[in-house]
Amino acid sequence: MKMRRPTVNGTIRNDNMGSGVFGAPRDGRIHEGTDYRMSAVREPVFAPISGRMIRKLQVYPDSSEYVGCEIRGDDGVEVKLFYVEPHLYWLRKKIEMGEEIGVGQDVGKKYGGGMRAHVHMEVRIYGALVDPEKQMEG
Repeated sequence: MKMRRPTVNGTIRNDNMGSGVFGAPRDGRIHEGTDYRMSAVREPVFAPISGRMIRKLQVYPDSSEYVGCEIRGDDGVEVKLFYVEPHLYWLRKKIEMGEEIGVGQDVGKKYGGGMRAHVHMEVRIYGALVDPEKQMEG
């Protein structure tokens, strides 16, 4: 399964708040996704795979301010994107890899100016967590 990065910038976040790479240490646990930088808040976010947007996500249980979406593709692939306001017209509809599916949110409000704007992406294949970067085209 090949996929694309969800942001225009496509580079991985590395800032005063730490590294956005898969597996980076996070207060006694590991980072379960990859953080792809955005050049600006509210920048377009693109479908990393073809499939269906199956639901809108609430990133934090205590706040509805930060949201995302889950996309289910073929071959057991599921992608969760956080800090994305999804275009809700895509819910339960077929989307193609590369189509605009939403806009990025401002994580700076939660984490302060030390964290760059980004989209967090988690990938599971048949339920197993995998490194998103190892699934990318070119």
